[in-house]
Amino acid sequence: MADRFGLAQSASPALTPRWLRVYARVRLVALIVSAAVVGAAVLGLLIALAAGVRPVPVTSGEMAPTIGKGALVMARPQSASELRTGDIISVAQVREPGWFTARVQSIRDAGQGSYEVQLRADSGATPTRTLLIQDGAKYQLAVPLLGAPVAFFSSPLGGVLGWILLGLVLALACLAPQTRPRHNPDVA
Repeated sequence: MADRFGLAQSASPALTPRWLRVYARVRLVALIVSAAVVGAAVLGLLIALAAGVRPVPVTSGEMAPTIGKGALVMARPQSASELRTGDIISVAQVREPGWFTARVQSIRDAGQGSYEVQLRADSGATPTRTLLIQDGAKYQLAVPLLGAPVAFFSSPLGGVLGWILLGLVLALACLAPQTRPRHNPDVA
């Protein structure tokens, strides 16, 4: 019979080596934390999909104080014709991977379903960008501190490390500590 840490119960706790008890507790905490993190990530993704929003990591402080550095912006895909001056939008960058999030300064119809949009960051550190877009993602809300991990695990290196971490957690789950209970002559 095993206790809550996966260790075989014995007549005396002294029969189980101390390092094995410590390993069992560390293993249990690691599995609970891993399950909580993965569960929260899956739940967040399902909520985002159900709400029709796109998670966009903000890795710079250009939109501070409205959106802090490292936040995860939830943005709803929207046609450029529905955007208005003052809206905060995220658009996919063409020359480099990732997204650019900024406030719409002006917008004008460029014809054929495209719109010329002038964007400026709230911090004022980034000069105004003029882009020709057909659609963007309008800011709905920002979740502080989640943008950096999402951006990292979305990168090639982060993806590889994510799979390695998953393998380690699975190995930890499968490698339960085992002890052999001592033979007790009183028990048949």
